[in-house]
Amino acid sequence: MIITVTLNTAIDRTLSVPAFRLGDAIEADLCRIQPAGKGINISRCLACLGIRSVATGFVGRGEKQLYCDSFDPELTEIDMVTIADATRTNITIRTSASDEDTHLRERGPNISRQDWARFLALLENRVNDGDIVVFSGSLPPGLDEEDLATAIRIASQSGARIAVDTQGPPLLRALREKPWLIKPNRKELSEILGLADCTSRNMLNLIEPLLDTVEMVVVSLDKEGIVMATRHGTWYAVSPVPCISNTVGPGDACLAGILVGQGQDNTVDETLRLAVGCGSASVLAEAAGILDPQLVERYSTAANVTALK
Repeated sequence: MIITVTLNTAIDRTLSVPAFRLGDAIEADLCRIQPAGKGINISRCLACLGIRSVATGFVGRGEKQLYCDSFDPELTEIDMVTIADATRTNITIRTSASDEDTHLRERGPNISRQDWARFLALLENRVNDGDIVVFSGSLPPGLDEEDLATAIRIASQSGARIAVDTQGPPLLRALREKPWLIKPNRKELSEILGLADCTSRNMLNLIEPLLDTVEMVVVSLDKEGIVMATRHGTWYAVSPVPCISNTVGPGDACLAGILVGQGQDNTVDETLRLAVGCGSASVLAEAAGILDPQLVERYSTAANVTALK
């Protein structure tokens, strides 16, 4: 079973306006409202591919039903710790005058120590040997990198493979727990290595020491594709989609493809093709976590995968 952990869940509201300018009073059309957060996006992608998952983390009491109603229970089980405070709201503003979206993100509710203890108990009861547990996204107020490390340790001790998709100090601390997989983007990789920037030229040398701790490192390179490194080699995969119209979600979709491929014991080539196919289909979707399986198959076939080492 794949278990996605989203400690800082959200409600995404997408608004459409003719033009956007600070200081104006603008009438907007609501395009979409849906539960979100990186792990939630991954679970939604998995459901589009017909793969079951459990989505856990924290959700406000007032938003719990929206989460349950937004997923097919046959494919996605919502097993969240309910808290008194409201789930944060993220707002995306789309304009017909520009191809760029504006994203407004709340920090999220404060997580009490009592609520954190409830989550750790839930995690310990849910995780079984052979599961894949994915910790994705930012930490809400009230939690820090040591809390994340504790949750990773509990899941790992239950026999799960651990994937981590976060950034900064939480990612750096997570490395000490020896997760199975990490998925930083280029900027996030630079941050944990203490560098101004990781270029394509020096990336392979920089990733290699991480493999002493992590079995698999997947680096998102935005429009340039993805790099996947393991102790057995390094590969580069590039998407056939030439442009990006949706800037929220392709990384989560890519990780969903990797999880499916690895869970099915696919070859590296097959796994990377599926990851690129999912990321490419997500680029063309109206919202994060929405995948058209036919597009996934088309772009998976068209992906270019090259062994670098």
